[in-house]
Amino acid sequence: MQDPGFEHPSFARNAEPRCAVMLLLDHSGSMLEQGPSTTGEERPIDALNAGMHTFAEQLMADPLARKRCEISVVSFASDVKATPFVTADEFVPPTLVAGGVTMMGQAIETAMPMLRERKALYDQQGIGRYKPIMMLITDGLASDDLKAAGALIQAEVARGGVSFFSVMVGDTDMTELAALNPSRQPLRLKNMDFRELFVWLSQSLKSVSQSGTGDKVPLGPATWGEV
Repeated sequence: MQDPGFEHPSFARNAEPRCAVMLLLDHSGSMLEQGPSTTGEERPIDALNAGMHTFAEQLMADPLARKRCEISVVSFASDVKATPFVTADEFVPPTLVAGGVTMMGQAIETAMPMLRERKALYDQQGIGRYKPIMMLITDGLASDDLKAAGALIQAEVARGGVSFFSVMVGDTDMTELAALNPSRQPLRLKNMDFRELFVWLSQSLKSVSQSGTGDKVPLGPATWGEV
């Protein structure tokens, strides 16, 4: 009988353990509106797109991270779009275009079942897995209701199924973000420095990739953010 770890094409090519990473990215119209930053990018949407390319390059440069990290992007504005999970060596960052409102709740309700299904696939195929990371980046308040989304996050965090981070771009009040995951405060991105954020995330994933799947790996200080 064929090894169950090789029944799925992506695992036939690469049977390394996986760390699922979900990026929930706001590209609503307000991501066009803020002024110049210290990073040289004039608009948040431009800095976000550039930051994702830095993220991809950093992971690709690490021989373990590029095989063990799987990335999915769930982008949201007036509608929600999700890319399938791919390993970092196949990840091509989407170019996000700003416009529309902020369907944050719908994005979370899309992302969480995708994450659970991916973890179930790892288990079914006999692939080891690290604790997934989900990072939400937004510059405003949700245009839809967040009660169901918050319940999904809190349930998954409580069972140890995900490490959830939320990041605010700009000066919008963070009370709404804080309610999504009371166990971890949201951080405000300093100076629109998406590059530093994504370098931190990639370095954290490199550390995770070099550990055992059951190890607890402390993440470095998030110098890109402030409470």
